[in-house]
Amino acid sequence: MGRCNREGKKEEGLCYLINLSKSAENISPMKSRVDGKKAFAYTIEKNKDVDDLTKLNDQYFDKLYANIKEEDLRFRIKDDNFLTLFSTNDPKVDLILKQNNENLSYKTYNDFILTDFDTPLGLFPSFKTAYRNFKLIDEKAKTVIVDDEDIREDLDRLRDLEEDFKRTYDTNILKEMSRIIRKLNRYSVPIKEDKLSYCENIMDGSIYILPSIYYDEELGIMDDFDGDFIL
Repeated sequence: MGRCNREGKKEEGLCYLINLSKSAENISPMKSRVDGKKAFAYTIEKNKDVDDLTKLNDQYFDKLYANIKEEDLRFRIKDDNFLTLFSTNDPKVDLILKQNNENLSYKTYNDFILTDFDTPLGLFPSFKTAYRNFKLIDEKAKTVIVDDEDIREDLDRLRDLEEDFKRTYDTNILKEMSRIIRKLNRYSVPIKEDKLSYCENIMDGSIYILPSIYYDEELGIMDDFDGDFIL
């Protein structure tokens, strides 16, 4: 499950659950993570003898969303929000009414619009708009390649190919660069855009290389590069 067995190649394994202290990971400013942690701790405490965590999914989400407030569902999506796009969707209803104004008479009942046949016209969810624009984590990030001694030759090759391309504009060079980048995928990590200034960029920012001094193999990328880490 998850990072424990992402590719599903193991039939079973051990999963260690670590409850970090505030000094190790302060998540208090992130309410959703705090609520998730509390719901998970509650679920585990009530089911200590269960060895298959997938059986606890329903209990976990029941606890997590038991007291959820309406405003917590109003994720911003373009000029609207997640909740209205899947419910009343007023802009779409207004558009339909304007388009059918001459041929459609209506009345309201409990905030729903009813046609002559008392057919509800209040729910017109915009699934495509929500799908295309919704981001659970609204944080811009870029993928960078962490400089490592094992891939130094490949990184130098990318630098050489950049110079060759700027001189010849041979598209075959781009194909070779793409092949190398795919090969280096296991050395790639996401990084916040405001940290890109610490990276070397190739091909005008198409490729970023993070110096190894800013990466710890156990803790990950250093946040602010002053000794604190983000996982």
